[in-house]
Amino acid sequence: MGSSRSQSGRPIFVVSMPRSGSSWIGSLLGLGPDIQYLREPFTRTYVTRHSGESMVEFDIAAPPEIYLDVKQRIQAGSAAFRPSVLAHLSQWPPYSHGPARMVIKEVNPFACGWFFQEYKPVLIFLTRHPADIALSFQERGWWDAGGDQLRRLEEFGRRVAKCWCAAINHAEGHDQFLHVKYEDLCLDTEGVLETVYGFCGREMSPSVRSSVQELSSATADDTENPYDIHRNSRKQVDKWRDKLTQEEAEALCTGFESVQLPDAYCYQFDRGYAAQNEDRDAASG
Repeated sequence: MGSSRSQSGRPIFVVSMPRSGSSWIGSLLGLGPDIQYLREPFTRTYVTRHSGESMVEFDIAAPPEIYLDVKQRIQAGSAAFRPSVLAHLSQWPPYSHGPARMVIKEVNPFACGWFFQEYKPVLIFLTRHPADIALSFQERGWWDAGGDQLRRLEEFGRRVAKCWCAAINHAEGHDQFLHVKYEDLCLDTEGVLETVYGFCGREMSPSVRSSVQELSSATADDTENPYDIHRNSRKQVDKWRDKLTQEEAEALCTGFESVQLPDAYCYQFDRGYAAQNEDRDAASG
């Protein structure tokens, strides 16, 4: 696997906060013999070496040394990554040859400015309701159970908004930036992916359409495996409404709304809004 494939076209980056569905959409964009798909090469390499926070804020003029190291490997077409980063060995020499387009899934929105500077990519930015992200963190044990939980939720909501704001600001002046809401993806998976594929200048093949159907209609709940991409997509929307109290939702809302975001990135935190959401589900069904 020491040899490399030449790169074809602009790389595609799928970027989100952790637990926002980027593994799901990245895996579907990363299919095909003319693709080389990497799962979080920057984040997983950084966290492995530093055992630190996956969302790292940095000056784009002075990125972490590990980001530069990973960039060199990607430029060289090297497969010298941890097994969890390489999604499909069949996409790499000696199994495949010829030009390939790079698809990279990442979970550090703070790095979007650097990604634009270094790669001029097509960037798909995925957002999910902050309460569902918080709930997913809690269910996976990524959440400190001690201390003032309401204050922690407020800080988490602020952290979500800050990292989204950074990505949005870095995207200014770049036309190859597409915002996708996880909830829309869940309710109309094939339709949203059709839009994403078109934005990237690609077509959904029959095999991809088949994979979309398989991966979005599974019966397993996504709490079983934090990296599983099989899910009953409709059941992933607004799960927090049944599991977080109104007080917890309000704490998240206070933090989230303390940072000004464009309307397209705003979410409802009123538990009573669930009735409207059910109407939306029925209409889309």
